[in-house]
Amino acid sequence: MKRFFEQGGEAANASDAMERGSDRRVSRQRSGFMLIELSAALFVATVGAFGALHLYMLSLDRIRAISEYETALCVLNNEVETLRAAPYDGLAIGEGLPFRSETPGVERLHLAETTVRIEDIGDGALELKRVVARVRWIGEHGRRIEKELVTFITRKETGHE
Repeated sequence: MKRFFEQGGEAANASDAMERGSDRRVSRQRSGFMLIELSAALFVATVGAFGALHLYMLSLDRIRAISEYETALCVLNNEVETLRAAPYDGLAIGEGLPFRSETPGVERLHLAETTVRIEDIGDGALELKRVVARVRWIGEHGRRIEKELVTFITRKETGHE
C-alpha cells in the first residue's frame, strides 16, 4: 500500500512537474506578447507625441504671422488717419513718399519698407486725392509680404464763411 501511494505520489509529482513546465511555456509566450504589446503602445504614443509637437510648432508659426499682419494693419491705419487729419493742400502728389506718422511697431516687421502714394484724381469741379499707404516686409521662410490700405481724401469744408 505504501508503494501504491509512493507511485501515485510520483505520478502526481510528474503530472505537477508537467503542468509547471507547461505554465512556464505559457508564461514565456504571454510575456513575449506583452513585450510586443508594450512596443506597439510606445510606438503609437511616440507618433502621437510627435504629431502634437508638430501641430504646436505650426500654431506658433500661424500666431507669428497673425501678429505680423495685425502690426502691419495698425501701422497702415495710423498713417491713413494721419493723412486724413492733414490739410488737403499739404498732401503733396507723389509716389514712394515716406510715412508722416509715428509708426510704433513697424520695427517688429523684418526689413519693413513703408511708402505712400498720393494721386490727384479730381477734375476741376471735384477736389479728390487717392492715397495708398503700403508696408512691405519679409515674413516667415523669406516670403515677401505686402499690405496696402487705400483711401480717398477731399477738401474739408470748414463751415466758416
